[in-house]
Amino acid sequence: MGKVTVKFYQDIRDAAGVPSVEIEIEGPTPLTFFLENLAGRFERLKPLLGSLQTERAAAIVLVNGRAPIPISSAVLVGGEEISILPMVEGG
Repeated sequence: MGKVTVKFYQDIRDAAGVPSVEIEIEGPTPLTFFLENLAGRFERLKPLLGSLQTERAAAIVLVNGRAPIPISSAVLVGGEEISILPMVEGG
């Protein structure tokens, strides 16, 4: 068992209603499964988190400061920090 810290940024933080949360996991957990469960806890984030595995992802997910590519390749074991940031566009 271990804890995973999730940090929300900008508009995503506003939608979540909290800047961060710690979640206990039972053992090795695929990131995709973890994010599905996170969407269940934060109903307003459900569409955003559901978009993460599509070409039109509305956010960036970092695990310990790095983007897992593909997102389905990441497995959490506890102790990780997940950052969820809005997509940035511009030039």
